[in-house]
Formats: sequence, C-alpha cells, structure tokens
Amino acid sequence: MDHKSSSFFFRGVHLNLNHCRRASSVLGRDIVHFNYDFFSVNDPYIFYSSVIEFSTTFRNFFHPYNPLAGFIIANSNFKVFPIYVESSIVALEIGLQEENFAIISIYCPPSKDLKENLDELKKLLLDLGDKNILILGDFNAKSRVWGLRDGDHRGDLVLEMAEQFDLLIVNKNDSNPSFNGPQGISWIDILLIKNINIERIQNWTIEDKITLSDHQKMVFDIVPQNTNPF
Repeated sequence: MDHKSSSFFFRGVHLNLNHCRRASSVLGRDIVHFNYDFFSVNDPYIFYSSVIEFSTTFRNFFHPYNPLAGFIIANSNFKVFPIYVESSIVALEIGLQEENFAIISIYCPPSKDLKENLDELKKLLLDLGDKNILILGDFNAKSRVWGLRDGDHRGDLVLEMAEQFDLLIVNKNDSNPSFNGPQGISWIDILLIKNINIERIQNWTIEDKITLSDHQKMVFDIVPQNTNPF
C-alpha cells in the first residue's frame, strides 16, 4: 500500500467510534480507500479486550485492557515508538523523512471528571518537552473557540491547559459539528498542536460523510516545514 503523495507530507485522522462494530468496519475500509497514514481512535469496539475489524497489516497501539483511546498506523514507512500506553491516553513517537512527532490520542468520557484526564495529559506534556506534538481527542468539552455553541466548564479547563502549555487549537469554530446524536449536535473533538507551525496543518476539516458512529471524522494534512500554504 503506497501512502506517499507529492501534495502532502502525511494525513492524520481522528474519530470516536462510539463502541460501534459497524463503524469500525467502515473505518477499516476508509483507511485503505483514502490512504490515511495514521488514525487516532476513541472508544473503539472491543471483543475479548481486543480492538478488531482492522487489517492485520496495520500497526495498532491500544492498552490491552478496556482501551478507550489509541492509534492505527497504516503507513508502513513510519518509524513508531510507543511513549505512553494507558486506557484513555496513548502517546507515540513517529518518524518520517528525518522528522519526529509525538502524537497523542485521548478520550475524556462525559461521565468522568475531566480534571483527572487533563492532569494525566499535563504530566505527559511535561515529559515530552520541546518535541513536535499533536493531541487528538474527544474531550467532551465545549467552547466557542472551536464550536458554534456556548462553552462550559470543561471547555474552560481545556483552554486553561492550552494557555499553560502554549498549545494551539487547530479547530475552526465554524466547522461541521463533530458529534450528531440523540443528545443533539456539538463540537467536542479537538486537535491541539505544540512546536509546530500552524501553517503546516492544512486541509483541516470535520467531514460530513457516513461513519455509522455519532461522531464525524476529523481529517488534516501535515506538510513539510518549508511548504507554502495551499
């Protein structure tokens, strides 16, 4: 499978699967069809504690017990080193073309105190220091910074963390909602970056394609350092 392209460095995607097996099957096909390089997954479908429905040719990184967040690496050219693997947060170092990135997938359930998840993430950010960092996750937090609806206390906590650690929020507040379920629509899936020029994140979007999950895919490209914006 060729994940090389002259138009972008590599393509990342994030999706909360809402623990749906059919959504996992759709995602597995999309990874192949759209040549995604890596995928951040929240709330995956599991069978006997294993994440299934994805090709065995992909490298999967999930906690072995009750995984709530993790990564699928489809690009065989990536050098991958696990940094931190827990149930609700997974961090990897990936390398491509002599540049390394720390990518983090985090899921913050609405029923859990967000501060616990953020404290875990903050400790990880301190350890990562000045690495190039991307954070992808469903924070179940609302703010007009990344959505069209009024914010809440959880959104304030995310903004405080972003300010504390000099994180940039890539989301656009006029995007499609990332969640559309029985509870209504909301903007709760976020991409944050650190030590990466914002102009390198291109074609960021919340898609409106069928996923069979209550969530939509967040898709973006990361281009080389000296590439001009499209």
